[in-house]
Amino acid sequence: MDTIWTPSLANWQGAKYQGIAEGIADAVRCGDLVADQKLPTHRALAEALGVTTGTVTRAYAEAERRGLVYAVIGSGTFVRGSEASSHEWRFTETQPEGLIELHLNRPLKSDRAELFARSMRSLAAHPAQINQLLDYQPDIGVTAHRQLICEWLARESWQPMNDQVVISNGGQHALLVALMALTRAGDTVVAEELTYPGFNAVARQLRLEVRSAAMDREGIVPESLDLVCRQVSPRALFCTPSLQNPTTATMSLQRREAVLAVCRRHGVIVIEDEVSIGLADGLPPPLAALAPEQAVLVGSFSKSLAAGVRVGYLVGSSSLQNRLGAAVRASCWMVSPVMVALVCEWIRDGSARQLLLAQREEISARLEIALDRLQGFRVSSHPGGLHLWLHLPEPWRADEFVVAAREQGVLVQAAASFSVGRAAVPHAVRISVSAASTRAQLAQGLDLLLPLLHEGPGAVPALF
Repeated sequence: MDTIWTPSLANWQGAKYQGIAEGIADAVRCGDLVADQKLPTHRALAEALGVTTGTVTRAYAEAERRGLVYAVIGSGTFVRGSEASSHEWRFTETQPEGLIELHLNRPLKSDRAELFARSMRSLAAHPAQINQLLDYQPDIGVTAHRQLICEWLARESWQPMNDQVVISNGGQHALLVALMALTRAGDTVVAEELTYPGFNAVARQLRLEVRSAAMDREGIVPESLDLVCRQVSPRALFCTPSLQNPTTATMSLQRREAVLAVCRRHGVIVIEDEVSIGLADGLPPPLAALAPEQAVLVGSFSKSLAAGVRVGYLVGSSSLQNRLGAAVRASCWMVSPVMVALVCEWIRDGSARQLLLAQREEISARLEIALDRLQGFRVSSHPGGLHLWLHLPEPWRADEFVVAAREQGVLVQAAASFSVGRAAVPHAVRISVSAASTRAQLAQGLDLLLPLLHEGPGAVPALF
């Protein structure tokens, strides 16, 4: 609704625009102005107060900065309430109603709003930099951003160089960029017999042939990889040497060197997935560190910091940077420099490290809860992993268990979702420890699964 509300500047000693903004704040506090109430136009309020329209414009901008009002283009300026109004843009996340999510690997839910606001204010304090970030940037990313990412990725014996890094829109886009740059339609790519489903989706889009290599407790088996290479001459290998998705297998240093030896012998380039790598300590060096000429590492900040920032990276030999950059340009032209700047600000001021350490601590606590609940069952896990791999007791079949679990109100992921080619699919499910809102909800979800595991199919009546 419109209003003839007018603040008083009679006793105000400072700048008039600040007096108007303070008048709005006082009126909101005492209830003279209510949510969604329309303020006078700039011209009307300027005439009523005997000031310039520029003063009112500056006052409304200050009030908006303080969260007191919001502007709607073509409609005017309105008082902001505690909740989003019908005039404002709003976002509502949809969740599966009444279900406990243990099927997605995602960063732990936490309140990052104040951190986001503080970092954006820090960036906005440099207008020239902001204007530059809002312009086109190189396809490989801004040099200063790539340097900070190099420092973030540094390990005890390895730090990538600036000319090895290309920035992407998250890990999935990094994988797409790597396959676009390194393969052509019709090429064969090898993957672990159980692998990240997003790889299969990209491979189909790019019309690649995918063959699988056998796995053991350490991941891909070098002898099986060698056999596949001799049979089909693949162009690339996609694998996850650490915290493998879904089995949690982690290659020893010796296994990594053996896999690289096979790839060198057959001229196969490795695309290495390490999107969850920052969540665990004490892991062997990545393949890209052991053989930079043979491996391209793809990763992101989605699992370690925040999924919504959609910032990822590729690390390869400097000779590949132009090819990888061309694939970024072909797929999205460039990554949003503003979001990359936000992540880099978190790295620079230490917030990224704090977020990562908080995640590690919470994941450790949740894994302890899960492993305690699942004692007596065949479970694979790794410290720092976002999930565990549960081999189902007989006579359960994975697809049947997923349906039964959903009937009890719990979502889990069947092994078939990760299967490559015609390899035998184990009767197992992936259970995420990070998707539940709280530790208590994780425990509740696992407690709902236990009767199914103990008593078998058909023993537990549906709750819904």
